[in-house]
Amino acid sequence: MSHTYSVPQFLRERELDARTCLPLQRRLHVTTDFINRLSLEKELDGHTGCVNCLEWDAHGRKLASASDDFHVIIWEPFTYRRLQTIQTGHHGNIFSVKVNHFDFGFIIPQQVLSEIV
Repeated sequence: MSHTYSVPQFLRERELDARTCLPLQRRLHVTTDFINRLSLEKELDGHTGCVNCLEWDAHGRKLASASDDFHVIIWEPFTYRRLQTIQTGHHGNIFSVKVNHFDFGFIIPQQVLSEIV
């Protein structure tokens, strides 16, 4: 693995090739000291319910959040901008949103896909 990869690239490579898992874990090992130095930079205002999952796009430039409010929001997190709010049609909490690495878009939970298609 090259040392120029970003975290999203590492994660994508891990998903595509299981042999990269151990080297990835070694490179991204989180220590207690590291955790203690983390702090909250900014809260992104948009959801009215608890946020259950976050997912970065393949380039690490956009972030999707899914919530108990039945919405998925696409963010530009470094400028704190909400790009899109997706009304999913869910009637229960959303616990997963994933990145489609082939077109670099987000995959919204299956219930929505079946309603859109």
